[in-house]
Amino acid sequence: MNKLVKIFSFLVLTLLPFSAESQVKISVDKAKATYALGEQAQFRIATTFAGKVNYQFQYDTRDDRSVIRKGEFTAQAGRLDTVVNFTMNTGSVVFCRAFQNGSPTFTTSASFDPLSIKPLESEPADFDAFWTQQKTILRGIAPNPQLILLRTLPRGSKLYILQLDNVNNRKTYGYLIVPATAGTHPAVVTIPPYGELPFEPNDFVANDFAERCNAITLHLSVHNTAPNVPDPNAYLPNNLLKADGYYNYNMIMGCLQAVEYLTKRSDFNGSLGVTGNSQGGGLAISVGGLDSRVSAVIAANPASSEQQGVRFNRASGFPRYVKQGSDLNIDTNIVKQTAKYHDVMYFAKRFKNPLLVLNGYKDEVTPPSTVFAAFNQHRGLGVILHQREIAHDYTTEFWYGRYSFFKQHLAGFDNPFDFTKSFDIKAGDDRLNVQKDTINFNGLTYLSGVINTAVPVRWEKIEGTGTVTFSNPRNRQTSVRFSTTGTYVLRFSAEDDYRINEPTEAKYYSFCDYIVVEVKSNSTKDIANAAELSHFKISPNPSNGNCQISWSSDKNYKTVRIYNQLGKLMWAEALTIGEKQVNLSLTDLPNSLYIAEIENTEGGKVPLKIIKNQ
Repeated sequence: MNKLVKIFSFLVLTLLPFSAESQVKISVDKAKATYALGEQAQFRIATTFAGKVNYQFQYDTRDDRSVIRKGEFTAQAGRLDTVVNFTMNTGSVVFCRAFQNGSPTFTTSASFDPLSIKPLESEPADFDAFWTQQKTILRGIAPNPQLILLRTLPRGSKLYILQLDNVNNRKTYGYLIVPATAGTHPAVVTIPPYGELPFEPNDFVANDFAERCNAITLHLSVHNTAPNVPDPNAYLPNNLLKADGYYNYNMIMGCLQAVEYLTKRSDFNGSLGVTGNSQGGGLAISVGGLDSRVSAVIAANPASSEQQGVRFNRASGFPRYVKQGSDLNIDTNIVKQTAKYHDVMYFAKRFKNPLLVLNGYKDEVTPPSTVFAAFNQHRGLGVILHQREIAHDYTTEFWYGRYSFFKQHLAGFDNPFDFTKSFDIKAGDDRLNVQKDTINFNGLTYLSGVINTAVPVRWEKIEGTGTVTFSNPRNRQTSVRFSTTGTYVLRFSAEDDYRINEPTEAKYYSFCDYIVVEVKSNSTKDIANAAELSHFKISPNPSNGNCQISWSSDKNYKTVRIYNQLGKLMWAEALTIGEKQVNLSLTDLPNSLYIAEIENTEGGKVPLKIIKNQ
């Protein structure tokens, strides 16, 4: 009997490793999984069994052409893990995948300066002209709203099926919910993720914006049937050879028609939010970029960004139009051009109002680098929630955070939940005209409406012809020097990682604001010389703000502009050619030193100092 027991025990111990499934896991050495360019990230790869472990780094888990580096190691008894070092010198998000003896692949990712990720290709030169033409076509189609009352909801809101006319003889449908309260309301459009199945209003009524938040709510369908009816031609036709032949074109136009309908309602108060997840997130950003009446956008894991990625062996967001064209043997040279008119990155650049984005670092449907490519093109207040442990999904915090964000940016919107955290950041005036090459900035960061000086910040140049030097790029207060004239875009960003160390959350926020600075030269070739200056007189100076500039020069002058010491334009007036004086009234401005710039018809500028101290 003892012999049989020994034999059985031997067989169990011998066969167990081969019958059980090995498990491989990967972790990184930073909680944020975020690194500076050139910084070394440490990936610890661990397994439960001894033996060979393979790993690879790549941009897109769906495409082995995007693999950057491969390797292997042998896990031995007593040492079943190893550390692999990896770094990048360009902004990117990289997946690390590992597997052993046919075991399921385990994947994690790390980002390298993700706010520096840029589009791989430039937008079409006629992007704006194309969409302006499409909006002109849409304006010729009256919405012709048709409403069918379904029922009254528990709190008195009315639930309807809405039908609107769309392009190409199509219809746009959705569930419209109108609050029971009197007066005007904000409105929210919710755009669905990818899918062709019908959906019932029971799925969302419990947390509906209308019932809980006092907002007119439209849950859109993107297909050509009522939302509770299947569409046998969902996502068809989809002609990738024509920019207006994409199914996405019909979806965008239907969303724009919905915006037109809502903003014309007599009970609409002027504040409009658009939100969606995945496909809906990409469409929400697109609509915001095309219609300035959109007050705020919330997008979870937005799709349809960086469609050219596959051409560069980089990540592409769903639905990967260029890859679709290649798989269908459609002329890729045409598709790579038509796809640009539907890339969310380029719509994001045109949206100037507040934007909240969720980005899951393990998302293999809309890879995180594609989401950053879109977010980084946005030029208004932007908040992005980095989720280290989330794939193509969103967490409870983001769900409730939507209500806090809309409460912050939509007039009349009520937040019924306890989650009230909000982020705000102000770099300064949106646009500055600067007469000198060095100016000072004082950025502000807020948490839930209160100034917050605890979070780290960063100033950086995003666009511009010359070099920008910050005296303190990591401080809120900094002086900025521009090497040459031109137009620059500066970004002021901050991070809040208040829940980064919770294993199931592992998240942090970045929030950004932008300033456009136009730097004008103060060199003698652009500013009038001393001889011309001698012809000008300011009287009185100093003054209480009422003064007169007169001149005896034979030149003709066309404009006078008043700037403060930071270069902000405070006042401007066109001059009548041939006149010899102009009266100024600066009484509404604070006591300070101002620069009056008189520009002649040849482009020369005369800078004159005006002191207001009474």
